[in-house]
Amino acid sequence: MIGPVLNHGTLMSIIIFTYLVQRLLGMQVKNLEMAAHDIIEIAPEETSEAFPSFFLKNDLQKITGLAPYTNWGIIKERLFCGIVTHSSTKVLQFNSSIIRGGYKYTSRTCYPVNTKHHKHERQGLDERVLNPVLASTEGGNTWFGHWITDDLTLHLAAEKLGTPVVVPRPEYAHEVGYRQLLDVEGRYIKGGKLKNLTILQDFFTEQLQKTEI
Repeated sequence: MIGPVLNHGTLMSIIIFTYLVQRLLGMQVKNLEMAAHDIIEIAPEETSEAFPSFFLKNDLQKITGLAPYTNWGIIKERLFCGIVTHSSTKVLQFNSSIIRGGYKYTSRTCYPVNTKHHKHERQGLDERVLNPVLASTEGGNTWFGHWITDDLTLHLAAEKLGTPVVVPRPEYAHEVGYRQLLDVEGRYIKGGKLKNLTILQDFFTEQLQKTEI
């Protein structure tokens, strides 16, 4: 059910408040589903068996940190129990969103798309994109391997649904060649208010990127 539509001034006030709170407390809300006006499940979550991993004595004690968005509980299941959890694939749709400073904002959530974005760069709020579909991820904006496995396939899927939108950032050495070979460009947006934005929520092979908040 779609709730009341916020005017631009109210939406901006809520977004600014959310931004300040998250900066002050150092937290990010990543559960997009709470802000989506429509959710379509393409494939359900499932688990499969895999051979458990073997480690030398005290090897795991050397671990001092985890990658962003990593869920240690799910990793331990995979390493020790031989269970791999495949997250469900969902299509999330949003009435109104704003891309600003490498983040996607709605009235209640802040979702990182590119934290390497130049935050001091002047950004307008007048982007007009027909049927925008987010075709870039935080992982793909950080590591080229994630761009190949996540962003590239995401872009190809986004082309079937609407206009792929990408948050600009420095390109990888081989990325230009891949984009030219496969003819994938997308609409680069530094910032703007997007209506009817679609996000494909799919975590590659496992739920490793899901963080419990």
